[in-house]
Order: sequence, then C-alpha cells, then structure tokens
Amino acid sequence: MDVVRGIGLVLAGAICLACGGDDDGAAGDGSPPGGDGSPAADAPPVDAAGPRRIADSVIFIQRGQSSQIRFSDDPDGPGSCMSEPVAGCEIQTCNMEVVAPPRPDAGLVSVTPAGGGGQSYLPDDMGNYPVTPPVSWQDGEEVAVAADGADVPAFTVDMTGPGDVASVVKPVFPNPVIPRDQALLVEWTGTESLVGIAIRCPVAEPVQVRCPFPDGLTGTVPVAALQRLPACTGASVSVFTEDRKVIEPGPEWPIRVGLRGAILSSTATVQ
Repeated sequence: MDVVRGIGLVLAGAICLACGGDDDGAAGDGSPPGGDGSPAADAPPVDAAGPRRIADSVIFIQRGQSSQIRFSDDPDGPGSCMSEPVAGCEIQTCNMEVVAPPRPDAGLVSVTPAGGGGQSYLPDDMGNYPVTPPVSWQDGEEVAVAADGADVPAFTVDMTGPGDVASVVKPVFPNPVIPRDQALLVEWTGTESLVGIAIRCPVAEPVQVRCPFPDGLTGTVPVAALQRLPACTGASVSVFTEDRKVIEPGPEWPIRVGLRGAILSSTATVQ
C-alpha cells in the first residue's frame, strides 16, 4: 500500500459534482426514491431527519481518478452546508468560502478494496491531504475506508464500490430544460445500482438537489424537491454513481464519505 504525503493543496467546500466537489449531509442516507419516485418501502422516513448544518469534513473517492479528503470542526464556518431532506431527496445550500489552513486532520487515511490495490494518504503539516494516487475497485466490491485518528477520532467504515453510468438517456443531454412544476424522469444505461442525480443552480449561495436511485435504470425527481430550486440558467445537472454515508466517529464530527464512479454532466436551464 502506497503512502503519500499531502502537498499543501487547499480544497474549497464546493457543491458541484461536475466541479469535483460535493456537499453532503446526513439526510441523504434516508429513503431514496424508487424507480417510480416513491420512497423505498424498507427505508426510514427521510423527512423525519429534519435540516442539519454540517461542517466541511469529507472523504470523496472517485474510481480511478482523484480523491478529496478534508476535515473541519466548524459547522457554521467556510465550506459548511445546510442539508435538508425533502421527498426522499436532499436539498443542499453551501457556504462557498475556503477553509483557511491549518485544518484538523485524521492522521493516515486508507482506502482498501477487498481485492487489493488500496492506497493511503497522509496530511501535511497544515492538515491538507493529497488528491492522488487514484484507487480503483470492481463493481460492487467491498471497500474499507479508515483513519488512524488525530484531531479527528479514528474510524473505519465499510463501503460498496459502485459501477459506472454509461450514458444518460433522460433528461436529454446536452443542455436539458428542467421544469419545476412536473416530476423529472431520469433514465440511464450502465450500472443498475447506487445511481443518483444532482441539479445545481449557481446563485449567490448555490442550491443543489440530490436524489438517490437505489436500483434499476430509471428514477424520478419529485416536484417537491425541484420546487426548492430557483429558476436559473447555467445550472449543472449530473448523473453519477455513489455509495454515500455520513459517519460520526466522535461528538460533533460528522464526516461525509462517498465512493463514486463516472460522473456525466451537462449545463441546464431550470424553469
């Protein structure tokens, strides 16, 4: 397993999947809409979770590409996000400021697929983690994400390595028009599990709707979620795969962890 030291790169608390960042929250792990847009029968009621503000603590690993590892202990500070569950989706509004170093760190962070080929990442003296080397996995392979602990308590979480979306059938890429007064049908080819969509409007505090689809090749974004977006041009829409969890290894240390496959994105108009 390779050990790489941080190179002093400060990453913003970005919201846009297409831009390589993300803003997740505990609400996103509740009841995902099924293929017809209804909540999964065996999932807890996501709306019962209520809104939550969460600090800029993330571990996002995109298969075969870059990693984003960063930690913050300020839920109201730069890069923090308000996460609110709505109709099986998640509405996210994030502060786009960059956390000034030094950041807290979790010591050595390792990402280890069950079949081998794991990597480990060490922070530099300012708490910044490197974005390479990449990690890959087989579709559906178990992947362990762990930290030795430092400012952030030690933790281990078992994830599932997602496959890839091959193409987006609906909404039609590029430059789809997304009305907010009717449910949005999402259809894709490729993997049939751990797929989601994110739609983001680039307003002063960008608003993003994220909806997970647990299985199948179609899903629906409910009107109740779409209506939380403002009308905007230059929006981004991304269809992607992701196994995503929010863990809390210690009091006030919620950490958003996500393993991602391919991200297919387009600009869009939200009406």
